[in-house]
Amino acid sequence: MKKIVPGVIVVLVLLLVSIPLEAQEMIIRYYILPIEEIGNARGPKYLKWRFGTGTLDVQWSCKDFGLTNQMLCAVNAEQVDHDVLLAQTDIVKIPANLDNNVTTGALSATREALEDLGIPGNWINTSHTYRDVVRFVAGLFFFAQRHHALHGQEIKPSGLNLNNTWSDLSSAWRQNLRTTADTFEYNYSNVTGSTTMRIILKSLGDQWGNTPIEFGFTTL
Repeated sequence: MKKIVPGVIVVLVLLLVSIPLEAQEMIIRYYILPIEEIGNARGPKYLKWRFGTGTLDVQWSCKDFGLTNQMLCAVNAEQVDHDVLLAQTDIVKIPANLDNNVTTGALSATREALEDLGIPGNWINTSHTYRDVVRFVAGLFFFAQRHHALHGQEIKPSGLNLNNTWSDLSSAWRQNLRTTADTFEYNYSNVTGSTTMRIILKSLGDQWGNTPIEFGFTTL
């Protein structure tokens, strides 16, 4: 009698692997952060950097305001990390969607947030997007950086405010500003003794124009 060979039974074992239901989305947001000074080193408050005390270990790229202790930072992080920054009271927070217009409800707060840092803000209205605002701030910060590098000073003396005029600056300070503007080939022909610092700084920020602004991992 022919022997029957039993069939081979194949058993499929499913290994259940723990997988998050939804990966956390990385979001790029912009902030104006205070600068933390550790000895001669300067870096963004709250964010992790070599000498700093901040513990937020995220991807970031910042542009400082020259010798003024503020930085415009692009932060690429999960929402939980952004929530840490959004909870701070000494940070200017820019909405995630830069192409939204500044709303009527947010207009006063947006203007005041910049003005409190010595940055012109009264020009902003509801026809402007947050991208317009951030690009202006970046352009002004670039000027301040070069002015610092060339002359070792802020773009305006700390004792002056945005309502002070060109004639309130010393002749040496005025010449330094002209020299810095010349390196950018910026036009300052309309500046007179009565021109306010608010108008001057607005012009300096605007003249960066449409040139792309690189933040390492993103372009503004």
